Order: sequence, then structure tokens, then C-alpha cells
Amino acid sequence: MIPTDAKLDEMQRNADTLRPYDLSRYSLDDYFAEDKKRFSAAAVAIRYMKCLRPEAGKKIGWIVLDEDDACIAWPECHAQGLIPFCQENKHLRIDRHIDIWKTMFKTSWNVMATTSNQYIAPWLMEAVGLLDLDMPQRAFRLTFIGDMSLSRATQTFNVALKDATWQAALEKCTSVNQYGQLDPAITRISPAFIMAGFPQAMPDIASGISIVRCDSPIGPMPREEEVPRRHFHWSLNKWERK
Repeated sequence: MIPTDAKLDEMQRNADTLRPYDLSRYSLDDYFAEDKKRFSAAAVAIRYMKCLRPEAGKKIGWIVLDEDDACIAWPECHAQGLIPFCQENKHLRIDRHIDIWKTMFKTSWNVMATTSNQYIAPWLMEAVGLLDLDMPQRAFRLTFIGDMSLSRATQTFNVALKDATWQAALEKCTSVNQYGQLDPAITRISPAFIMAGFPQAMPDIASGISIVRCDSPIGPMPREEEVPRRHFHWSLNKWERK
């Protein structure tokens, strides 16, 4: 059956309403370009450094990496690729700036219960772990940039400090529990457990002794006494509902 002109016009109108983009604002190329993600600044720097002659690379003294957009392929891990260059050039200093609102919280600025384990901890613990991977001392520094809203950035990291306190309290339950020790491996499935080393990494930022820092003021680590001692004897089920 051959459709009439009226039927073709109706089909065209229906197709237009089903399109996932507004023809008045976007071309098709613009629409799909919105979903594209970039390489991280660290990845680009690694590629650039590999293209340099060794003697030229050793003349570089300072690199600033501005991570200001969402990137592909676990960008928090990409600084590992910079370690060989820092080992070869003892004078090289790398500052990696993470715009938290454009990278970590690009889709929402809401500070939620998952703030620490979804956003902050992966960047923080990957940076701290560089020293264990033989990154030279003082060669690398990571800075969380929150200058689009410093007050909200302060709130975000203060939540992370409280999460670190709760994880420290949970870890005490592996040795202090009236019902018997909680298995350290089992405690890792609790929402109160963010990441190994997190309870120490956060106060190190607050005290200024970490290779990670924030450009917004953050409070001191909450005292462990602020977690009621009765919680140290909770079962794992209660920790999951904390």
C-alpha cells in the first residue's frame, strides 16, 4: 500500500516528536557530541612526554594538569603513568588540579551519603597510593578545586571527614565486640566502610601533611568520641543501617 501525502506528513510529525534532540537548538552532530568524553589531562601529558626526546623531557621542571571535565577510562588512576617521568627527572614537579564540580559532581552538586565512596575516595586514595608505587617524594601533588562554590566544597569534605571517623569506629569492631570479633573482610561490605586507608588519608589532608589538598577550608577530623561507644558493639546488620 502506497501512503498518501497526508499520511507521509503525519509520519514525519510523529518522527519529529520522537527525536531525542530539539531541532531548533541542535544539529544531529551537536546532539551526539554532548555524550563524548575527553582524555584526562594526565593522559594527554603522558602522551606528550613520550613524544619528547629524553634530553628535552629532562628540561621540564613544572607541569600543571587541569582536570576540568569528565574523562574516560578511570581518570583517577592516570597519574600512575607519570611516575617514570618523575623518576627520570628528579626536578620535575606535577600539580594535578581536580575541579570537583566539573569532574566528580558534574551531574549533581548534592552532597549525599555516597559522596565519599563514589566521588572523593577513588581520587584521594589513588593519589595517596602513588608513593607506594615509587612516585618520588614531593614530585606530585593533587589539589581538589571547589572555587565555583567554596562553601559547598567545605561541606562536601566535612562529610567525608565524618565518614572517615565512622569507618575508623567500624574497624575498631574487628577487635572490640562483645559478640565476638567482626571479620575484617566482612566489615568491608558495610556502607560505613569507604576504602582501605581512608580514615587516615582524610585527616592528613585536614592537617596539611598529605600530597592531596583542598583549596577550600575544611574542618578538623571529628573526635572518635563523637561516635558513641555503644556503636563499637553493634552487629554488622546495625552498621549497615547506620
